[in-house]
Amino acid sequence: MKDPILSNKKFAYLFIKTEIIELPDPARSEMIQIIYHMLADNGFSICRTYERPITYDQARELYPRRKLKHPDWGGLEEYLKRISSGDSRILILKYKNDDAQVALKKLVGADPEKAEPNTIRGELREPMQREYENLETRNGIHAPETAVEAEEELAILLYKNEIDDITTILK
Repeated sequence: MKDPILSNKKFAYLFIKTEIIELPDPARSEMIQIIYHMLADNGFSICRTYERPITYDQARELYPRRKLKHPDWGGLEEYLKRISSGDSRILILKYKNDDAQVALKKLVGADPEKAEPNTIRGELREPMQREYENLETRNGIHAPETAVEAEEELAILLYKNEIDDITTILK
């Protein structure tokens, strides 16, 4: 990508996956509210939101290394099919300090089985367990670990006009 979207270190992105977006209310609303409140309480504000299906090809491009990191997710193909089975939500966030993506990753926390309290995954653990029998294979959110990873992923997930729009508002 020519112009980095997140070159301003006060910005980050979060990906809310199909596992949450496709839930019926009130479970969906409860989980979305947990995420939004925790973001706000920790100094993040939402600049842009995009909701759309993620294609299988986009999912494959986003998660080429996941098989090595999470071999217990029922296999990579099953995971890619699930993540591309419905709508997802992409949030572009502004943070109160620099290193937004690092702060966001810390706030998101570890995978659902190991998530600590006061992290988004820690707070989602109980509602996710109510909805899904096997929590290990359900991970409703994703935050890249670095700004570089975030750049690469946004280039996969967003259309060019959306990237241009974000680049403009983040300057």
